[in-house]
Amino acid sequence: MAPPHHSNTSKSVRERYDKNHDIALLSDLGMGYKQIAKMKNTPISTVAGVVQRYRKRGHVADAPRPGRRTKITEEVQQRVADTVEANPRASLKQITDTLTDLNIGHTTVDKVLKQLGFKLRIPRKKPLLDVMQKVRRKFWCRKRLHWSSECWRKSVWLDEARVEYSTYQPGRKVRIRPGEELQEQNLAPTFRSGRISVNCWAAVTYGRRTPLIRVRKRQPSERKTKRDRLGLDGTQYANEIYDEYLIPFLFSLDKPINQVQVVEDNAPYHKSGLNKTLTSAYGVRKLQFPANSPDLNPIENVWHISNNDLESDFQKMSRHSLTPRMNYGMQ
Repeated sequence: MAPPHHSNTSKSVRERYDKNHDIALLSDLGMGYKQIAKMKNTPISTVAGVVQRYRKRGHVADAPRPGRRTKITEEVQQRVADTVEANPRASLKQITDTLTDLNIGHTTVDKVLKQLGFKLRIPRKKPLLDVMQKVRRKFWCRKRLHWSSECWRKSVWLDEARVEYSTYQPGRKVRIRPGEELQEQNLAPTFRSGRISVNCWAAVTYGRRTPLIRVRKRQPSERKTKRDRLGLDGTQYANEIYDEYLIPFLFSLDKPINQVQVVEDNAPYHKSGLNKTLTSAYGVRKLQFPANSPDLNPIENVWHISNNDLESDFQKMSRHSLTPRMNYGMQ
């Protein structure tokens, strides 16, 4: 007689059944207690008990346990699973109220959820895509599925980043003596002036990169609208970055500029009219992405490494020394 195959049958129960089954089988083959005990590395008393119960019951499965029968059946598990799959955001109380005909409480429902592998987690954030956006994504990927490494080495990846640095690192502890708690070097600044931040731009390709370029913050006189926060715009990007740094970098590569593809995101200043004019004038090729595409730009790894490098450096830096320090970290 085989043991009941419930989803909650533990591994140890199954192993014990297999061992007892082997003992019973060896006994049917005419072996004695001592021989079986030696072969299975089991005490003689255990072998004797297993064989005697086998002779009496006709099987080696565990006897039914006393007490109230469990309410968790296959039907209950299936109903709970169907309820959760229909509404994954339902609370434990809502699930229990939906299953009132099963006469089970929230404790039983919670136990069933754990047995079925459901865990309560915060939903991951992901752009909501319509049908056509999904189709465009698949088409874009399939078109480049068989690109070789040489094809991707012709790409120039560029991006902008806001880099922040603080002499105080969250989570760091200080070693102080009694009475030194309020000394300035032992405090954690809570005001904004305790942080240094600059906007940077860089481009990377296989075996080459541009220096880290600090993006100038525009002056109030350059404000175009009342809501203009003086960040990077299309005109500044075209004149101070694209024409001054990117184009010379593309011409310095060992490939003709019309064989190089520039990879950038869909930021508004990348798509400005002046930027498009320069792109056409120099014959720059751009790798187009569908809307709401994931950011797979490898230069993001450079920003991450540089920020980690800054966090491990405790020397005091000014806004002007931050960019050279990051350039050193990008080597």
